[in-house]
Order: sequence, then structure tokens, then C-alpha cells
Amino acid sequence: MNDALVCIGLNHRTAPVHVRERLAFPTEALGSSLQALVSLPGASEAVLVSTCNRVELYIAGHATSASELGQAAAKKLCELRGLAHETVAPVLYYHSDADCVRHLIRVASSLDSLVLGEPQILGQVKEAFACARESGTVGSLLGRVFDRAFKAAKRIRTETGIARNSVSVGTVAVDLAKHIFAKLEDCRVLVVGAGKMGTLAARHLANSGAGRVWVTNRSFEKAQRLAELHGWEAHALSDLPLLLTQVDIVITSTGATQPVFTRELIAPLLPKRKYRPLFLIDIAVPRDVDPAVAKIDNVFVYDIDDLESVTRKATESRSKDVAKAVELVDVEVQQHLKWAQNLSVTPTIAALRKRGMDLVSSEAGRLSGHDEAQRHALERYGQALINKLLHEPSMAMKDPQEGARLADATRRLFNLADLVLLEGDKQAEDHGHTGDPKGDERQQA
Repeated sequence: MNDALVCIGLNHRTAPVHVRERLAFPTEALGSSLQALVSLPGASEAVLVSTCNRVELYIAGHATSASELGQAAAKKLCELRGLAHETVAPVLYYHSDADCVRHLIRVASSLDSLVLGEPQILGQVKEAFACARESGTVGSLLGRVFDRAFKAAKRIRTETGIARNSVSVGTVAVDLAKHIFAKLEDCRVLVVGAGKMGTLAARHLANSGAGRVWVTNRSFEKAQRLAELHGWEAHALSDLPLLLTQVDIVITSTGATQPVFTRELIAPLLPKRKYRPLFLIDIAVPRDVDPAVAKIDNVFVYDIDDLESVTRKATESRSKDVAKAVELVDVEVQQHLKWAQNLSVTPTIAALRKRGMDLVSSEAGRLSGHDEAQRHALERYGQALINKLLHEPSMAMKDPQEGARLADATRRLFNLADLVLLEGDKQAEDHGHTGDPKGDERQQA
């Protein structure tokens, strides 16, 4: 059995929104889903990241192979959402070991985002990690990997310009509205949802000089707070039919699990609108707007996948920043590989030293008889010899290219298999490899 680290997922590049929304995990289902995933044979750690643009599972454990663990986890992931694995498999991607670390760093630093440089994804990944900690599904391996990803993301945002003038899906939605209407101050806009995306969209609307704006939300108090911040009007969600007869643009981003805007809601309102065009910009996943709404005359629907064309030019103009960020990702991955290599051979090095020290103690006791001072002197002398003798083999086993092969040969040459297992168990305990969140916090402190 080996330590296996795998990422299984789909995102805006591999799967359209109608697939992503079916695999998305609601917040209230994350804890039980994580528990089900770590109960898989060979699995011991798991973190689930579910956002509007991606669903990703990071899973680790002692498995025969990363591939076997990944396949089992992918099937379980689909099962938890009531999907047949065969229907989702073509759009899933798999990353293992170093590639998994590289992918996570790219995700956390927004290099893999729909909107390059957007700041929300790092917070979303941190929330997913915190949820896994609370569920007890994070141990030393994922703890170390995510900690490195968070630090790397901060470094990339600090040392490159990808976060300069950063935007979000919410702000890109407003930019799309500006493409539709040259002057937003002449438009009437409805913001549906006062969560993170709605708040960011509202801020950008205000900065863009939007004319009359209404805000509605399932919680009227939240809608009122957001509206008052910008001097707008707040309405109860029950006012939605009335509001839809008056507005030109709707930007919607609720957390609803079923469509908020349906054909049955909108079609009867068109005569009251005098058949003026209605533009619905849906940045929610699952989607707030039923796809059937797009078939209604004079109603135009844009979902989160339609935002890609708006963001493409901004990404292309920052190619130098991206190249620098990619270089930093490679540096961080190499540092992780060095840590992982040292971690994997440490039990062998410790077992070899213990074997040597045990022989020194045994021989010192035999040669010194009952003379304690002489025995201690012999032990110190022997231990010094052992340390000098094993220094070069120990360093050789830490080599990223040859270390694993040399460690395997060392275990066989010195018959260390059982002793290595004992040292490995001690190492796991020392690093909190038990899924205990508090233990991991102590380790990282």
C-alpha cells in the first residue's frame, strides 16, 4: 500500500452548466458526503470543493494505486448525487500526486477560474477545507497540501499582476449587461439574491452608474441591507411578478435548488411588459432560470457559460502575469515533491538508524559487562560512528529521482520491513494522520 493523493472533478472547461449543476453539492450535504467518501477502501482524507464553476474532490489514503482510489471515489461521488457514473465520466478529469498539487494551487490562485484573478475562489476553497476539518476528514497529507496551496495562492497574488483590477463572475455579469445596453443609467435592473455574487454584482452596478435598481431576496432583511448600501429599493421575493413587468435586466444568483424563473412565471407577464425585451443573466449554479424560458419570444437568457466570451480578452491581455504565475506554481510543486519524498523515506531512514543504534547498545553492554561508565562511553562512540556512516545513505534516500528506489533496496538489504512499519506508524501519529482536526491544527501551528 502507498500514500495516494487524487483529485477528481469537472469544471467550466470540461462540462456545461447543465451537467455541473447536477453534480453540485449543497452546503448541508457536504459533511455526510465527506464521511461517505472516507469510508471507501483505502481512503482516509477528503475535501469537497463545490462552486458555480467546478465540483472537485480531493481524496487521500493508503491505496494499492491512485488510479483505483480515483475510480472508486468518482463512482461514489456520482452515487451521492444520484447520477450514473457512465453519464458523467466523459467530462471528469483526474489528477494524482504532483499533478493533483499543481491543479489545486492553480485553482486556489484563480489561474483555473472562468475569470482570471477573481478573489472569490480562494475563499471558497478555504471554506471547503474548513468544512472537511469540522467533519474530521482532513489528516496530515491533505492538511499539508492545502496549506501549501493557500500560501502559494497568496504568493502568486502578491508577486504577479493577475489580481490587479480583479473581477468576479458577478462583475462580469454586469459587464455583459453593459454590452447589451450601452448606457446602464437608462436601464432598470433587478438584482435577485443578496449573497456574495449578488453583492459583488450590486457593487459593480453602482460603480457603472446603473440608473434604477431593485433588490429582492428570500430574506427581505438582507435585500434591504444591500439596497440601502447603494440607495436602491428593496422588495420581498413575492413582488417578483410585479418587478418583472418593469425591469429591463435581471441579474440572478440565489442558492435555490429549483428554478426561480420559469416559463409559467414569465410568459403571462409579456403583455403587461408590452413585449419589451427582457434580459436574464443567470450566474447561479444550480441555475435560477429554467432553460425553457429562453424559448419565449423577446426573452433572452444568459447563463454562467455565456460569460466566457466576455472574460477571454481580459485573460489574453495578461499573458505575462499568467506566465510568471505558472513559474511560481512549478516552484511550489517542486517544494511539495521534496517534502513528500522526505516524508516517504523517513520511516526507512529512522528504521536503519534504530537498527544501528540497537546493535551499538547491545555490543556496548556485552563488551563493558557491569561497568556503566564504560558502557555509556562505548554507546556514545558507537552512535557517533553510526551517525557518520549513515549520513550519506540518508541523504541519498532523500533524492527526488533515486530516493524511492534506494529506500526500497535499503529495506531489503537490512531486512527492515517490520521496523519500517513501526516507524511509519509513529510518524503518522506525530503528524496527526488521524483525521483529527485539532491534531492537524496543532501540527500546523
